[in-house]
Amino acid sequence: MEAGADSSGRLEIMSNDGGAVGPSQATARPISLVRLIFACMVAGGVQYGWALQLSLLTPYVQTLGLSHALSSIIWLCGPVAGFVVQPLVGLWSDRCRSRFGKRRPFIFVGCLSICIADFLRILGMHSAIQKSIVASITVLDGTQPLCTALDFGC
Repeated sequence: MEAGADSSGRLEIMSNDGGAVGPSQATARPISLVRLIFACMVAGGVQYGWALQLSLLTPYVQTLGLSHALSSIIWLCGPVAGFVVQPLVGLWSDRCRSRFGKRRPFIFVGCLSICIADFLRILGMHSAIQKSIVASITVLDGTQPLCTALDFGC
């Protein structure tokens, strides 16, 4: 495939034989530079998320009480789940006959499940943070937590 810019600065992607890239396209479609930058920004955001997860997962699961050997098993959960789930969702999506299209119901359910899981994770973190704040804030003599002053419901 070849890419070239025309006089207006728009990027055109064409196959080597001068024909269209896709089977349903009759001519090459120009892609603006702004759209190309936005597509790269999405990929950059995904890479940033992976870098954050890679740097924080092992210390986080070790604070939960897992050993270093068991935390390596946690790293296998994502690829194994992807190996099983992605082909199944692709199969179900290809057979979907929804009025919203083949992919949109699965994208919606995926986004909804991520939102619910993130909400539950935040609730779990909230109770752990609450307990650590109550345990660390004590009266000057060190005998009684300030639960009533902070209204944590102790």
